Amino acid sequence: MKNMRITEGQLRRIIRESIIQEDSRKRAEMMAGVEARVNHPELPRGSDAFDYDFNNYRKRREGGRSKSERELKKIWNENADHHFFDKGIVKFHEIGMYAVLPGEATERCLSFLEEHDGATNRDDISVMGRRIGAPETKLIAGARTPFGVFVDGRVTYAGAGDMATEWTSQASPVTRKLHASSGLPKRPFYTRREDVESNIVLDEEDWIERIEKSGKHFSHELIVSNWRIKSLFIGSKSWAGEAMLDRSPTVSRSKLETIIRFCKSYNLPIVNEMGDRYEII
Repeated sequence: MKNMRITEGQLRRIIRESIIQEDSRKRAEMMAGVEARVNHPELPRGSDAFDYDFNNYRKRREGGRSKSERELKKIWNENADHHFFDKGIVKFHEIGMYAVLPGEATERCLSFLEEHDGATNRDDISVMGRRIGAPETKLIAGARTPFGVFVDGRVTYAGAGDMATEWTSQASPVTRKLHASSGLPKRPFYTRREDVESNIVLDEEDWIERIEKSGKHFSHELIVSNWRIKSLFIGSKSWAGEAMLDRSPTVSRSKLETIIRFCKSYNLPIVNEMGDRYEII
């Protein structure tokens, strides 16, 4: 009887298929956990988070959503590749998304920096990210608003979509008191359990398939806790970036003077969306 020899290509295929089967098994077990542990009335089809008033901490709490959403974050924590999310993703938060005028945008940016820079912030924050090693053209920091911050912190949930998390800035005094010891949480809102399975991002493979290949560079969300600001970014193609480079025909660099002065005082780097420093005199 002849010995059956396996080629290197066949061996790689066997290993790859084994990994796929194991990943499928783990995901099926995870979804069984979602079915068992994440339990509250689902919204009718056609409804969404805005119909529900997703930003109301009290309503989410009294409707039983908060308890279920905590369980969902625990399930993510049990199954996620934490090393990838903590070390393999550049994380950034956009400031003043809805500010229109340059003066309003700079005021919001300065206020954000004054409140959060130089500290480990306990209130959760929503961020987007870019996989380290991914094409640089896919880094979208600064594309929608001129100001933002690159942050470090622990990712506690990741989804390939807007997770309709609470806005901590609009929490009531009662809610702030309830979470005074731990900081305000942000939690993923979902309407049906199948949405969890289609949107949850657990590792680098999920990130590539569900965010990069699906074109969701603008529509994903990571929840980050215990975060610190690493640097302020100013999008190079925004009006503020043009002003920083003295190339704007309408806005002078003096409009950014309060922000520049703050950053110089606290040794906070000012960079563009690629992390390259602006020259500050």
